[in-house]
Amino acid sequence: MGLLVLIGIACAAYWLLEQESKAAPSLPAGAGSPGGSGSGVNLSAWYQNNLDNIGQAIANWENVNAAHNNPLALSTSNGLLNFGDVGDGWGAGDSLISTTAANHPDWTLSQFINFWANGNPDNTAQNSTAYGNYVADYLGVDSSTPIGYLLGSES
Repeated sequence: MGLLVLIGIACAAYWLLEQESKAAPSLPAGAGSPGGSGSGVNLSAWYQNNLDNIGQAIANWENVNAAHNNPLALSTSNGLLNFGDVGDGWGAGDSLISTTAANHPDWTLSQFINFWANGNPDNTAQNSTAYGNYVADYLGVDSSTPIGYLLGSES
């Protein structure tokens, strides 16, 4: 009986730690505040990792045919864009993510994904709530986390 109680306590503690880790993204140890100089910690690498993970989560969700070389499903009013190679597709996607975050650093991750999916940060059409939650879960953050915090473009 005592062992079951200990297992229950350990599971509850693990669950609580998981919930706290999603409440706010954590910077690398010794980094200080986002956008600050930190203590020799390379924040640009942390931000780049977040950019890579946002892009990968979008690519996973979009699941575009590889023949388009467009893993982030970039499109115009004429339809899905085709790139010469997948590196060009990733580069264009990363650039759009970074530019949007720099222009709207106070948008939440959820608003960013609404914009990505629908062109409007406040429009949750096309299942963008589930999409935003997927990206947030992939990053291990809450969907209310500001995109500028994640990518170092805070205002």
